[in-house]
Amino acid sequence: MPREPQARQRVWLLDLDNTLHDASWRVFPLMNAEMTAFIERHLGVDRHEANRIRAHFWQRYGATLLGLMHEHGVDAAQFLRVTSRRNPATRSRHISASVTGAEEGLERPC
Repeated sequence: MPREPQARQRVWLLDLDNTLHDASWRVFPLMNAEMTAFIERHLGVDRHEANRIRAHFWQRYGATLLGLMHEHGVDAAQFLRVTSRRNPATRSRHISASVTGAEEGLERPC
């Protein structure tokens, strides 16, 4: 007998072999710079304040994106498109369609 679909399912996506992004030590400063620039533009703050906000979201929510979604209603697909388009670590990966389809499963923190 087929299972009935659940209304919400929690999905954990683990990148154990670096197939989603380059996890070398050089990629994290690039990723942070892209996220900081997004926060600057989206929230209209200077770089210092954007870095502070990004660090706060990382500490409080475990991810910058979750903080932006929860506190500012940021669209996950837009964030992922903007922050990965110039980042050489993610630009070469073929994940945009799968990731932008998966963000609907992200739970917004309460």
